[in-house]
Amino acid sequence: MTREEVVKLIEESQLTDEKKRELLNIIIESGLTPELKLALMESFDDSLLSALGDNGVDVAGNEDLKKADEEYAAKADEANTAYEATMAEVETGIKDAQTEANKALDDLQAQVIKDKIAE
Repeated sequence: MTREEVVKLIEESQLTDEKKRELLNIIIESGLTPELKLALMESFDDSLLSALGDNGVDVAGNEDLKKADEEYAAKADEANTAYEATMAEVETGIKDAQTEANKALDDLQAQVIKDKIAE
């Protein structure tokens, strides 16, 4: 999601105005970071649990909800692991590309110097 999409999601959510300001301040100060992702997840989870409790749903004692939460947590961990692996690959690719670009630039500069000497 883009920064604008995340801001719109927050603004249109049913979170409290205080929580919205807190999340928007994180975006302003830090941008779209893993910390923001965690804060968003916690905020929406808290809001959902509060709404369920307000409507008489016993979240703490519901085995189906506990199982669903465990499955969600496992899938979230899997997704996070995949994300981290992909980011590591991207970083390696960037380093390799940067090394190749630096070598190509060095070769080009050496050729320019050789050409100037040969004149």
